[in-house]
Amino acid sequence: DNDVSLLRVDTVTSEAQVVLAQAPRGYSFNYMVSPDGRYVAYARATRFASPTTQQMLMNIHAVAPATGQDSIIARDVPMLFGCGVSWSADSKSLAWMKAGVQAPYEVSAHTLSSGVTRTVRYAERPENAFEWAFTRMFGVDHSCAGITAPIWNANGEELYVVEPLQRAVWKVRFADASSTALLKLADEQVLGLVRQARSFVGAGSGSDSLHVVTGHEQSK
Repeated sequence: DNDVSLLRVDTVTSEAQVVLAQAPRGYSFNYMVSPDGRYVAYARATRFASPTTQQMLMNIHAVAPATGQDSIIARDVPMLFGCGVSWSADSKSLAWMKAGVQAPYEVSAHTLSSGVTRTVRYAERPENAFEWAFTRMFGVDHSCAGITAPIWNANGEELYVVEPLQRAVWKVRFADASSTALLKLADEQVLGLVRQARSFVGAGSGSDSLHVVTGHEQSK
């Protein structure tokens, strides 16, 4: 539970600059630089949801390296190891998924300029969700406990989300708080998402394609 500092290192001169000294107490996870380089987001564990559960609650921070200002944009979010957080392509918004033994299937997005956070419940928890989360927390088989961070579309209006059980991919729209199942699998699992933007010549707009990596997860 030691305090930590965030440094920015020049890879040419090897000079290090302290961006944030003595960050809030607790364990921090998953530092992510925004695409424009203006912010660094991270999740920081604060406490357990209750004395009888191993569900971690985390605050989500956004640091401005230019000023060192550290802002908490969400508090007490149920998560696994701070995973499931991603920046929009324009660096204007940050999204995160709730995950854990008691967490609902919800995804949230925070717009930095307005300070507005929107949340959508994209699916209902299945009966075996607790068993899955318990296995992940106490027998982590790979990085981020199987949590795939949501991926934004090119215009920042939609998110593609892999549900924690890794059996489906959902499209979430915040404008109307809707969700649509894009893909559901019976025997395989979704192992990852890759978004590829493509523009149509002369159309004046672009669209997205989504590559989904599937397979059978190996147990250890």
